[in-house]
Amino acid sequence: MEWGPVPKASITPSSPADTAVQHKEEGNLRFKKGELVDALASYRRALKGLEGNASAQATATRLACNLNIAATLIKLHRPLEAIDACTAALVLDPRSAKAFFRRGKARFGLGELDSAIEDLDRALAISPEDAEVAAFRNTVAADGGIDLTEGLVLLQSGDYHGAEACFAAALATAERLSATRHMAHAHSYMGIAFQMLEKVARLQLAVRRVASQMRAPDTAIRCPRATRHPIASPRPSPTWQHERAAASHERHAALAEGLGDPAERFRALSNLSAAHAHSGNARKALESLEAQRAAAPPDTAPRDLCALLGTMSIALRELGEFDAAVARHEECAQLAADIGDEGLRALSFSNLGVTLEEMACAHGRIRPDGAASAQEGTAPAEEVAGMLKRAEACHKKAGPVPSARAGSGGARAARAARAAP
Repeated sequence: MEWGPVPKASITPSSPADTAVQHKEEGNLRFKKGELVDALASYRRALKGLEGNASAQATATRLACNLNIAATLIKLHRPLEAIDACTAALVLDPRSAKAFFRRGKARFGLGELDSAIEDLDRALAISPEDAEVAAFRNTVAADGGIDLTEGLVLLQSGDYHGAEACFAAALATAERLSATRHMAHAHSYMGIAFQMLEKVARLQLAVRRVASQMRAPDTAIRCPRATRHPIASPRPSPTWQHERAAASHERHAALAEGLGDPAERFRALSNLSAAHAHSGNARKALESLEAQRAAAPPDTAPRDLCALLGTMSIALRELGEFDAAVARHEECAQLAADIGDEGLRALSFSNLGVTLEEMACAHGRIRPDGAASAQEGTAPAEEVAGMLKRAEACHKKAGPVPSARAGSGGARAARAARAAP
């Protein structure tokens, strides 16, 4: 860090330059305490106070603040911004070894190995006896010694505990080196490993349940139904793995944002929503899906957007927010029509019909078995009939396309009620 001399205590600073120095020293103290966000704010206040000041003192303070901002951003795993701060420092002092060193660290954090080595070589050319730069340069040349390959092999082979251990070791090394992109990938793979451990735990629980009902603890192989359908509906998790998976994917999304990589963040939020959906938390899944949609890169494939909208509608249906679910399906159908994908458009209409039938079931006087309910519905009979009529029109537009129609309990009940005399 560029600590600089601590100014003598005074009642009030005598000039904007003195105020800037005070903010810089305040940032240094906060950095030492680990209050990185507050330290960053202090350094930026110092820079703002020096705008338009071309004195030698102001230039020196501006250089120190940019270097300290870069160091803070590297610790915050925001390497893209750190590179900008280092470049600003190099404008002020083109032979700043610290600026080249920190920019090399930031570029390594982004995964730009060649650019990182180039900056580190420049730092060594200016300061050849700097052992810290030389050691880090050797580390970068070996890609930090961070190896995710072994964990991926174990993940693909089904050794999820071993994979998680490998990813955790790689993550620890990446954190020590501020290798942000490696950290993001490690968190992503760890989240997937935790999700697979959760699936295995659920499957084992389902098989044990069926086996105990059959009074034969060793008959798991003779329970193909339990193997095919380990969970018929969302249930409380038998382990805490889903929470660990969600935490890993959340961290992956945050790191991707620091990397300035929209596509990486989009993938992270997709995995996060899947983790929440698998644990049966429709509300959190929906929140993740909404964030994923907001973070979608401009070049996202229309089919991927349609899949996202369809998944959002499923979460909305589970939450009973049918109007919003209908709107998502309509949006998906329109998007499919815009790109001329008739198959996707038909599927969208089919799923829209299912959602309308579910809505009719929820708002009308229809029991799950299709018979009339003893309780009053929440919508007038005419409105429910309109929902069913609209649903039928959607299914006609869709034609014979596979959808969730046949497997929907609400849809079956609605159709049974509609067909009843």
